Amino acid sequence: MITWGHAVAAVALSGALLLVAAGIGHLRHPRVFRAGLDVQALLPRRLRGPVAALVGPAEVAVGAAALLAWGAAPGLLGWPLAALALCYTAYTGYTWALLRWRPAAPCGCFGGGAPVTGFVVGRAGVLAAAAWVAAGGAAVLPSAAAGPAAVRALAMAAAAVLAAAVWLVPLLTGAPPPADRAGRPAGRPGS
Repeated sequence: MITWGHAVAAVALSGALLLVAAGIGHLRHPRVFRAGLDVQALLPRRLRGPVAALVGPAEVAVGAAALLAWGAAPGLLGWPLAALALCYTAYTGYTWALLRWRPAAPCGCFGGGAPVTGFVVGRAGVLAAAAWVAAGGAAVLPSAAAGPAAVRALAMAAAAVLAAAVWLVPLLTGAPPPADRAGRPAGRPGS
């Protein structure tokens, strides 16, 4: 039986998938990410290098830990979900500040160069809230995660669909697409 716990887990796990994708983007294009931090100019100059070096691996580690715990170690699900919630809470605050004080600066999401939007701030906020609720309900979620494999797989499939939709919505609604390694706008999907 699918429960509200599965629905919350699907939203939180979509955040984990997006975090892994963002981390891979930051690892693939570290100079673009660092250049984005320089343009954003929210962090002190001396912190931008270390932040650029640490964010990608941390995103991959936190996202992967949540996904692995869901699939293999439901009893440990609370800690990775709390780390996921902390990441998205920080991103909510950072992107809000970026939108407020440097709205033309690149977002830096997924290693791209598109400017931050209200959607980006809202996405981070919703994913933070879902991860906090899921982490707080970890006493209930492990039993959901330990349920039938078909139900767990369905929740993971819902997470993948939701993550893809959240990534594609800005592209399909006319928001600028992510940039390539040189900072030039990339083509739209299918172009």
